[in-house]
Amino acid sequence: MCSDAKRYFRGKEHDGEAIDLVNVDLLDGVPMPDLSFSKNFVPPWNRTNDSFLDCLFSFHISFLHDDGALLIFYLDDP
Repeated sequence: MCSDAKRYFRGKEHDGEAIDLVNVDLLDGVPMPDLSFSKNFVPPWNRTNDSFLDCLFSFHISFLHDDGALLIFYLDDP
């Protein structure tokens, strides 16, 4: 990022640090055949909890500037 570049948060100019891109790959509910007890078992650490998207959007609001991008990839059919 250029030191003289202007960044805006919610329409107001901001001089602090900013993020240009947030890329999220949600693999919620996908079994891990090599790591699971059975090939169809979904381990608890690969299940998205209810507050994950709230945390993601809070992070986005705090750090991603107005011209930045938030990309969320979600597996349609595991």
